[in-house]
Amino acid sequence: MPCKTGTRKSIEAAKVRITEQREREISDPFRILWRELVRRVHQNELGFDGLSEPEKLYFSVGLLDGELYNGGFDQYFFNHSGSYYEYATRGLGEMGAVQALELLQRAKQVLFDFSDVPEDTTKRRHLFRERASPSRSQRLEVLNSLYCKDPDSIS
Repeated sequence: MPCKTGTRKSIEAAKVRITEQREREISDPFRILWRELVRRVHQNELGFDGLSEPEKLYFSVGLLDGELYNGGFDQYFFNHSGSYYEYATRGLGEMGAVQALELLQRAKQVLFDFSDVPEDTTKRRHLFRERASPSRSQRLEVLNSLYCKDPDSIS
């Protein structure tokens, strides 16, 4: 009885959403650029180093944004994406995303105090685990929440 329970309506709404998403994948210039940058980083011998400076900044901000909406600042810094912290900060600055930049810098301070963020993922993970605490997790949750409100309309 899909019609009585509203399931049919939900199925139809999901089909519309999927169709809209597919259309955006082939028509949205930002999605097209993102897919191309990801392809070039992962399928090119030069990888990230093969990107131009503006592409590196855009790619790094894209990684940050994706990680934040997926798992927060702790995921960003724990994963390889955190290796691009310096580029992400520069990219946010270039975009004029002042509030997002401040949140990123505050998250960095929560996790790494006044130390630089190690580019090496293994070193960063070691520090990340070494300094883990409930207090830090709580502070990061607040920053995650503020970032996900998209204060600078990065999306």
